[in-house]
Amino acid sequence: MRAKYQTDLENSQGGGDIADELRKEIHTLRLRVEQLESELDSKNNEMKHQAASHKSNDFQALQKDYQEIMLTAKLAQSELDIALSAHESQRQVLVTLNEQLASRIQELVTIHDEITTALQT
Repeated sequence: MRAKYQTDLENSQGGGDIADELRKEIHTLRLRVEQLESELDSKNNEMKHQAASHKSNDFQALQKDYQEIMLTAKLAQSELDIALSAHESQRQVLVTLNEQLASRIQELVTIHDEITTALQT
């Protein structure tokens, strides 16, 4: 289209109504191109702003998710610490019971040895 106008303009170099009309139309088209470029820049800026806003919203959502996960992890760690503490307490009780059982068994072994000795004599 631009080539057509350029050709028409070159063919009418001497002046006249056609040349004036073409010059006006070219001027109008240039203004329209500038207007469209301005609109394009405006739309690009708007899209960048929306993308930044969207990223901000995504970041806030991710940050909220992260905080919830950290809270859950702290709760799980607390429960694990309590369970480990309870486990250690139970282990200590079992160790004590095992020592008492070993002592009783040793007493029974001693009594058994004494009975065996008494029976043999």
